[in-house]
Amino acid sequence: VEGPKQAMRVYEAGYHQVLATMGGFGGPQLMFLQLLNCRFFTFFDNDDGGKKAHETFYRKMLGCNPVTLIDFGDIEKRQPDDLTVDEVQQLFIRKGVEQWRDNS
Repeated sequence: VEGPKQAMRVYEAGYHQVLATMGGFGGPQLMFLQLLNCRFFTFFDNDDGGKKAHETFYRKMLGCNPVTLIDFGDIEKRQPDDLTVDEVQQLFIRKGVEQWRDNS
């Protein structure tokens, strides 16, 4: 996600391993992410800027970690924090991410 409000919405939906890029990802942060042995799911804004952010992150992680886009589908809202918790959960389930949800 891009910012703290969006990270909180994803966290509220039960996905507690969430990272806010705060407008960019590079330098030591990028190197750290590239060393992690995990899959990444991007959930940026539902606009051209969000699509560009996903493409940039995807390219930077190419060869290191798999990256999958969580898209808004037919939901016409602009940002992840505009969605309800249920809508976030449904979008993640649709991408097969349910196993990473913390149900505690």
